Amino acid sequence: MPNGCVFCGNPHFNFGDGEEGVKMWINEPNDGEHVIVVDPPYAWSIPINFCPFCGRKLEKVKADAN
Repeated sequence: MPNGCVFCGNPHFNFGDGEEGVKMWINEPNDGEHVIVVDPPYAWSIPINFCPFCGRKLEKVKADAN
């Protein structure tokens, strides 16, 4: 379901600390599970179920499956 959030909508904007060189963004890998990705110093991610900025539920529902 599209929305106007610049963090969980497309494109996914960086919400990290540019001065420190840390990038953070919400990503949806091929398996459909949304994650917050952090890079550097090590690229890692953690699964999330909702956008921490707008509160939108990020899990796929039947209406989104089309």
